[in-house]
Amino acid sequence: MQLLKNMSEAKGRPWTDYTNLTRLMRCPRMYFWQSIQKVDTTGEKPALVNGEAYHECKAGYLKMILNGTDHDTAVAAALTLLEPIMARITEPDDKRNITIATQTMYNYFQTHREEVFEVMEVEIPFAIDLNEFLFVGKIDAIKNWPGYGIMIEETKSTSIIGTRWQMRGKPNMQIDGYVAAAFISLGKMPYGALLDVIPVTKDPNKGTNQAFRVITIRNEKDIDLWVQNVRYWWQTKMEYEAKNFFPQNTENCVPLIGFGCPFTTLCEMYPDPHNMDEIKLPAAYEINEWAPFEELKKIEAEAR
Repeated sequence: MQLLKNMSEAKGRPWTDYTNLTRLMRCPRMYFWQSIQKVDTTGEKPALVNGEAYHECKAGYLKMILNGTDHDTAVAAALTLLEPIMARITEPDDKRNITIATQTMYNYFQTHREEVFEVMEVEIPFAIDLNEFLFVGKIDAIKNWPGYGIMIEETKSTSIIGTRWQMRGKPNMQIDGYVAAAFISLGKMPYGALLDVIPVTKDPNKGTNQAFRVITIRNEKDIDLWVQNVRYWWQTKMEYEAKNFFPQNTENCVPLIGFGCPFTTLCEMYPDPHNMDEIKLPAAYEINEWAPFEELKKIEAEAR
């Protein structure tokens, strides 16, 4: 198990990431539509755009701190990154608009104003070589925290706040993979990970809606188990491909609680889509190539 030193080495190599594997685990037919056929719903997704704005704002701040910029100057510059991204939301609502986004991120920076840490790296793309395939991703930040040591940091913007996040830290395939990447890269086991949670709310000034963090610890045994799990799911995917059949998890189509699947219409139109010569997409769908970072997307395009 090693990291690719040059991302160009990924050209032509099969790869997967956290997003693809969770699709497969949630519903193999969903994986077929999104990861094999490259189908996605059309238009900008306000929740995703809003999350992108928060992530880019925070990343911009950390990059400036890494380069020696003082806190207040970095905050002021980072907040300007929100508007061009939020402008892509054509129908803002009471949670996702530029005013709420600016206040939310300003509150975030003020909440953590007095913290002392060393920013080691920001937005780090990686590819872990697991022989048969690459596991790829992008770490939001690696920091050295007094009292803890090196930790990876994963930013989450969400309307789900409270104690449920304490249970999201471990087990967590995404966090395990990111810690593994940092471990291989640094040659030293990080203390663990910090989930940096930024609430998405219509009232960011309400005390219970403030940003909060969850620390989750990892060790080398956790990484070994992560490798076993990822390889298992990769083998499962290969078995589906060999049979040319991705079963439909009908419990996921219209769940009693949670988010419904965006592909129920396609599954109704094409109950057995695996051997069809042509799939005609309704207007609500389009082809969209997914990759966790732009460099990998370019490499994929070159390989084709």
